[in-house]
Amino acid sequence: MQTILIAQSQVYYYIREGFWSTMQKFCQEQYKAFGDPFFIFWKAYGLYQEGLPNEAINELTSIQHKKEIQYATIVALISYHLSTNIVDRETVQNLKFEESTQRRLSSDKAICLAALFYAFNKEHAKARDLIDEIHSDNFNIRIASAWCYLLEGGKFIEKSVQLFEELYNEQHEINKNLESLMGRSKANEMIKKFDISLNTINEINVLYPEFKGGLIEKAKLLMTVDDWEQLVDYCNKILYDDDKNIMALMLLTFYTFAREGDVETGCERLQKLIQAVEFSETRNMQLMFKISQVFSRISGRNTQILKYTMKLVNQCKQLSPLNAQYFCELAQQLLMVNQFERAEQYFQEASAIDVDNKECLMGLILSKIMQGQTDDAESQIDFINQTANNGERTSEIAFLEALVSTKQENTDPRVTIKLLEESLKLHIAQANRLYPSFDFYIVLNPDFLMSLSQAYFFQVGMKEMLAGKQPQNGVASKGTKLLDFIIKKIPGLIPAYLLQAKGKMSMGYTQEALKSVTKVIEQDPKNEEAYILSAMIASSSKNFSLAQNQLQQALSNNFMIRDNPLFMLVKGEVEYAQGSYQACLETMKAAYEIPEVKDKANQSKVVSAMSVLQFSDKDRCSIYLLYAKALQQNNNSKEAKKIMTQAISQFTGTTEEVNVLIANSEIALQSGDVKKAISILKGVPQESPYFLRARQILADVYLDQLRDRRNYAKCYADLIEIDPSFDNYKMLGDALMKIREPEEASKAYEKAALIKPDDEQIIQLLGLSLCQTHDYSKALTYYENALRMNPKRLDLIIDLGKLCIQIKNFNRAEEILKPDIFSDEYQLPTYQNLKRNQEGFYLIAKLNIKRVPPGQFQPIDMYRKALKKSIQIQIDVIEKAKQEGEDVEKERKALADMYIELAKYTNQYEKNDKATLDILAEATKYTNNQDTMSKTVGNQEKILELEVEVYFKSNQKLECENKCNLLLKLNPNNDLACLTLAELLLQKDEYSQAIEQFKKILQDRPNNYGILAKLIDFFRRSFQINEAKTYIERAEKKATNTNDPGLCYCRGLYHKYNRSPKDALNEFSKAKKSSQYAEESLVNMIDIYLNPDQDLYYSNVEEGPKVVDEVNLRACESLLREMQSRSSYLRYIVMESYVFFLGGPRYKGGLEQGLKNLNDILKTNNDYIPAMLALAVGKFIQKKSTDAKNLLKLLWKRQYTTEYGEDLERAWLLSADSFIAIQKYDSAEEILKKCLKYNQSCGKAEEYMGLIKEKEQSYVDAATHYEKAYKLTNEKSASIAFRLSFNYLKAKRYVDCINICKKILELFPNYPKIEKDCLEKARQALK
Repeated sequence: MQTILIAQSQVYYYIREGFWSTMQKFCQEQYKAFGDPFFIFWKAYGLYQEGLPNEAINELTSIQHKKEIQYATIVALISYHLSTNIVDRETVQNLKFEESTQRRLSSDKAICLAALFYAFNKEHAKARDLIDEIHSDNFNIRIASAWCYLLEGGKFIEKSVQLFEELYNEQHEINKNLESLMGRSKANEMIKKFDISLNTINEINVLYPEFKGGLIEKAKLLMTVDDWEQLVDYCNKILYDDDKNIMALMLLTFYTFAREGDVETGCERLQKLIQAVEFSETRNMQLMFKISQVFSRISGRNTQILKYTMKLVNQCKQLSPLNAQYFCELAQQLLMVNQFERAEQYFQEASAIDVDNKECLMGLILSKIMQGQTDDAESQIDFINQTANNGERTSEIAFLEALVSTKQENTDPRVTIKLLEESLKLHIAQANRLYPSFDFYIVLNPDFLMSLSQAYFFQVGMKEMLAGKQPQNGVASKGTKLLDFIIKKIPGLIPAYLLQAKGKMSMGYTQEALKSVTKVIEQDPKNEEAYILSAMIASSSKNFSLAQNQLQQALSNNFMIRDNPLFMLVKGEVEYAQGSYQACLETMKAAYEIPEVKDKANQSKVVSAMSVLQFSDKDRCSIYLLYAKALQQNNNSKEAKKIMTQAISQFTGTTEEVNVLIANSEIALQSGDVKKAISILKGVPQESPYFLRARQILADVYLDQLRDRRNYAKCYADLIEIDPSFDNYKMLGDALMKIREPEEASKAYEKAALIKPDDEQIIQLLGLSLCQTHDYSKALTYYENALRMNPKRLDLIIDLGKLCIQIKNFNRAEEILKPDIFSDEYQLPTYQNLKRNQEGFYLIAKLNIKRVPPGQFQPIDMYRKALKKSIQIQIDVIEKAKQEGEDVEKERKALADMYIELAKYTNQYEKNDKATLDILAEATKYTNNQDTMSKTVGNQEKILELEVEVYFKSNQKLECENKCNLLLKLNPNNDLACLTLAELLLQKDEYSQAIEQFKKILQDRPNNYGILAKLIDFFRRSFQINEAKTYIERAEKKATNTNDPGLCYCRGLYHKYNRSPKDALNEFSKAKKSSQYAEESLVNMIDIYLNPDQDLYYSNVEEGPKVVDEVNLRACESLLREMQSRSSYLRYIVMESYVFFLGGPRYKGGLEQGLKNLNDILKTNNDYIPAMLALAVGKFIQKKSTDAKNLLKLLWKRQYTTEYGEDLERAWLLSADSFIAIQKYDSAEEILKKCLKYNQSCGKAEEYMGLIKEKEQSYVDAATHYEKAYKLTNEKSASIAFRLSFNYLKAKRYVDCINICKKILELFPNYPKIEKDCLEKARQALK
């Protein structure tokens, strides 16, 4: 018994699904098995539905005598006879008489079966009459009654739901009736209670696993609730058992097209579906028609898909040649492939078959509009409106009226938009009555919705689209929102993304537009329009190389695209923007010659409703204007004026008239006629749609041509007076920020924020403008309040964090910059979210390194962790940028920058050379991109510079030299490479080669002050300081300002080395005004004040520190205050310590404080040479000679570099001084020779060599060394002159002794000692 009930339910399932042939075959099998006439009865119904009423009559005649179904058989026979080509009226009359007789005598079961027949045959009133006659509590009869109500639908659905619920509750848990469960599921599905429906289907599949319809119904419900992953699993499961299951194939094909957008795979599956239909449902016109409708509506007008759908409609037409519905559908699909004439022909044939069919008539009107026959179309629309019942409106009529209005000249766009909105409203209202199913998608008709969105975009020309200034509530916005809806429903509808890109672009959402286009290109690499649109987007983002590539790709796909005026316009725009004016001229000349451009009469009236890039009058005008501008740029003013005259004559009186005037002003600017340009731009009326653009151009003229910042701002302020809108206030704020008026900009942003307080961008812009005013307190308060209102906005957290770090409020920065908020696992991994997370961790790293006290270079664990996390996220950002169409090269550069920062930290703070080089190797991976070499040269240079520093520091001379050569190959003017190579030559004692290298650089760039300073130093060290004067004079001739800080610094060095302290101080005082030379200039000035004679700060030979005047100490104090804020902490501490050491009693506790500060530095920077030397001097002054000598021993072992050459030299001299003091002359002499090796102009070394020889009583040698020392002090040192004269006396060179004494007495008349001890004795000796 249970088996036959399942079989009967299977029959009912096939009827509801419309699988007529399958049902007939199944009924025949079950009749053989059970012998129940029920199966023959429904087999006949299947024949009837296939258009074979005679065969159905023959089947029923064989079981007409069966009492249990006799009444239902009579009812069915009446319907079948009436549907035959030649109706047997006598038989029908006899059957009707028999029906009235049998109705009184038949059982409830027979009447119930007849009621179901009527319900399935959509004769619901008759079905209800029969059901109302039955007064039985029989369970099966109640099920049938509930089904009759459900099949009628409408107001009876609730009743059917109630009946099925009652039946459900009355049944035992494990013996529930299959048909009642199916009814309960379907009834709840119709009232959109999908959870109950799904649960009921699950019960069916558990209780009746042999029921074939259970899994299919589950799959269909999964489609309804958008659970596509499970749907695919269920479909595959069904097809595993039955590879020709029509519904499973249909669902899977729909998924492939609608969700994945995979046309190739979808077409393969569609072909299998059609084969399955041809195999098991050969005559099933309803099924073929439904499949054709579903897939044509979601085809995106793809010809491959439409080829299959039209094949199905043609089969329907052959099976039923007088069915107008099939002719009409075929015509609709022909419209989709732009076969307008054939479509019109089929619409006419359909109308001839069914004159009352309005769908055919509206299709006929649409085909006429597509062919440009708007007058005929308009008259037929009027006819439909006049014959409509009670002014009844349909979405199709409203859409047709909108299309006609777009084709008419001087139509108010607002009328068109109103009609489009009406059409959309009516259409969506109709679709909303259904739940997601195949019927829903047929009624929703995404193809029609795309046509609607395209009609919205028809109001926006290419120029307006590229400008990206369409308002948020304008036509572009409406079209884009509609496309968002379509894509949400059918995410695989690839052409919708192309239209969406156009809308996004029009509103200024460039990156979002690029994502949409990228999606199209990924799915359809041959889509020409996608490449053209991508080129437009790239061009608007100033990425002209990408735009050129995309246009080239479009051209390679179709060489004939050059006849497309829009393609040529975009190509010309890109070439013009790149400054390729000759190429632009050639392109625009070719575009101008295209017939539909030169003469509007040649413009094709046949348009494709789905074409994204439709050529309009706006674009035609743009070609004229760009052609004229290209002629002007190529100095062909005569032809430019000629083209502009044509443009004026053609577009006067149209909406493009003002656009022509604006272009005329631009040409006037190009020819240098600024006054004319301003006059034209001022003449654009306020009511013109181009008024905003005219004001923007006028503002740029004032700023760029006349440097008039006041009138520049006034142009935007005028817009506020006319329309104080959000967009205008924002534009005013942006303009004020551009001219560096942040205070006024913040006021404009504040007013914009009052209009749209929730706008994310304006909140951020206002905060940034407040920061630029340097009113950090106000900016901080603003950000805190904004963050309180939007606590989860990462961009505000990041901005507030930046501000806190900037104002050194590190505690607050730490409170808000928590790692957790930038690593939310539940956050969508979009490009924007990943970018903000990366910025967050980068800020955390920055915070941790900024809060470290100055001068401390110890590892910072949190900095390393945060920066590495930022790098890790940035790698994901790059991948996401590829997927979402963002600027990948920009992100690669950002990653390389972060690796470089990490390398610098590792080198400076962790002192790990190998790790530094490994990190730089990683950075190199993100710079070696040949296609974008110009963008990455900067990073490659930085990487090589850091590698040079590491190799030089670690004394890897060969690797260092190789990297320097690579660096010079990359940038021949790289100073670091030149200086490092010079250092390497210096270490090889090849001074002359180093000097020649510097001379070569200065020959081309005499004002390269960094190199000039080094050359002066090398001249000094090679005893050629006077040679420097020539190069300083050349630099002075090249300099635009003789007081250039770099030039002053070089002159300062020259005077210092020439022992002219006053001149040196004067030049350094000018040089320190520049931050670039401030530190070195201040150090040199303090050094000169402390030590004008450039002697040692402390001497063991002379037993004490240098004595410094009070005046000089006060000058040093002033310079130290300046140095505190303008130099590195380490250098400041060293110079402060020297002042403390030499200031004596002026600084109570100064010696101890200086020593403490230096020790603190050396704890974290144990190899900082200036601090080691200063500490040694302090220890000598403190009388801790042993500690001082230990420090000097360390410095003695250091490799000489020019960076610390001065300090090392002084350390070595101090070491020699200490050896001389204890009479270790050999050790002292060795050190002094080392000093002279690296500095042949070291006067102190020569002086000490003379002292040693004097102590050894080798007076001739001593006199030789003193001679050199005297010359090196520019013959201005009295003390050296005395020692020289004394040794001349001892060496019996009396004449030389007398001469030197006379020179010194002329310079220093109050120097009696030399006169008494040397001059008088020499004269006496000569006598």
